[in-house]
Amino acid sequence: MSQASVLVTARRPAWDLAVLSLVSVYLVLFFIPSHIDSGDSLGLAPDLLPKMSALTMGVLSLIGFIYSCRSSVEKAQGNPAARLRPILSIILLCTLAVVFISYWGFSVGALYLIPTLLRLLGEKRWLPILGTTVVCASLLWFIAP
Repeated sequence: MSQASVLVTARRPAWDLAVLSLVSVYLVLFFIPSHIDSGDSLGLAPDLLPKMSALTMGVLSLIGFIYSCRSSVEKAQGNPAARLRPILSIILLCTLAVVFISYWGFSVGALYLIPTLLRLLGEKRWLPILGTTVVCASLLWFIAP
């Protein structure tokens, strides 16, 4: 392999994740308490779900920022446009699923989308794929005709 075919780029920190983490801290400390009452009812507090969602968003974005700050070197081989081929194929498959769901309904879209996504995720056994597809499509047939 020649030197010209290997592209070496240094990874830069993802500052948008740091900003998102700070926004989630603002949401938890200031925004959510001022807009949602804590409530004097039985059960869970009304502000629990928004606070937990904001905390989860903050923790995950902070983890992503820390990983992006590590000084690692990424090697990309060959044509940079060739790296877009898997992404474009997934976009095309999901667009076909939207067309199926739009014209023929959820159950027919599920008959296409579930096995396609399971194959993309790496499932190679056909029996679990068929079982999952049939169960989900039949449930969709009864719930959302």
